[in-house]
Amino acid sequence: FEQPVQSIAGLMQFDPNSTSPGRARIRGVVTLHGRELFVRDSAGGSIQVSETLAHEPVAPGDEVEVSGFPSLGDYSAVMRDSLVRRVDRRERPAWVDVTAEQALTGAHDAELVRIRGRLLDRIDTGAEHLLVLQDGAHVFNAGWETDGSDDWGQIASVRQGSVIDVVGVCL
Repeated sequence: FEQPVQSIAGLMQFDPNSTSPGRARIRGVVTLHGRELFVRDSAGGSIQVSETLAHEPVAPGDEVEVSGFPSLGDYSAVMRDSLVRRVDRRERPAWVDVTAEQALTGAHDAELVRIRGRLLDRIDTGAEHLLVLQDGAHVFNAGWETDGSDDWGQIASVRQGSVIDVVGVCL
């Protein structure tokens, strides 16, 4: 945590003064915490924090500092081998409304989004729940890990063909 705080957008930029890729530090608000941690900084950049080495319990709305090694993910930077510490409590950042077509561009990777879609199917794998949704010509999945709660019961009562909004992190 001795490195200066960087913006998420600047993590993968070339630095001619750097001799090797090293640890970086970011600061932002937790948008989602599950198997992975997702953070949005004050400039609006979002990042997935994976392979955390250690961190205290955090929840959406917690302001955190993350010290880790940035690497290139599918569409944007990912922090790996990270240490996370909570520094304050804020409101959970609001989501961004996007269409499935906008989400598929990768421009909203790791960002908290809301997408509207027509429910085509529901799949329960035991470890994960999936909703199969359609927005225009695009079919996509909205999935979440099961946590032992009975959240599937509420979803199972929604009729196929219903138009619903889903909020989550875009991957």
